[in-house]
Amino acid sequence: MKQTDMFQDEIKTSRLKAFAGKAKFWGRRGKQKAEEIAENEVVREIGTASKEALVDGIKSQPMKHVMGGAVAGAIIGTLIPIPFVGTLAGAGVGASLGLYRWFTQA
Repeated sequence: MKQTDMFQDEIKTSRLKAFAGKAKFWGRRGKQKAEEIAENEVVREIGTASKEALVDGIKSQPMKHVMGGAVAGAIIGTLIPIPFVGTLAGAGVGASLGLYRWFTQA
């Protein structure tokens, strides 16, 4: 006959409560720190500059070639059942070919 601990459920519950209490404390502390950082003017300027640079980069001609190649490669990688070559590998090859096409265009 297997002996069971009659307080086993209570111990699990108390451990979970202690862990949840610690997680709430660190979550609250992290939230307060994030709010303080978000109110900083320098951080806002850096975020705005990063956003503008990202948008300009996405709209650039090389990125259009890379994204077009990645999409085409992902579709081909998904449709052709070649072992060890999937969607991500196809997208990587397509992006590389798109970038190569941009470099070699006249």
